[in-house]
Amino acid sequence: FALQLLSAADKYNALELKDKCEKFAISNITKDKALKSINVGMLHKATNLFLVASPFFNHEEERGREELR
Repeated sequence: FALQLLSAADKYNALELKDKCEKFAISNITKDKALKSINVGMLHKATNLFLVASPFFNHEEERGREELR
């Protein structure tokens, strides 16, 4: 829900709400939410969210490559 609210806050230029949503999303990130967090971070200029979520996705991608070998 925080990612959806962050999107709405960005759309309506509610910067304080956007910042709080970003911080909440970062504190609750999991590998299951990483890809969506990366997308939201890129689309809505939530740089910290993007930076925190990226390693989750990269780690999973590397593990997938290793399993294919």
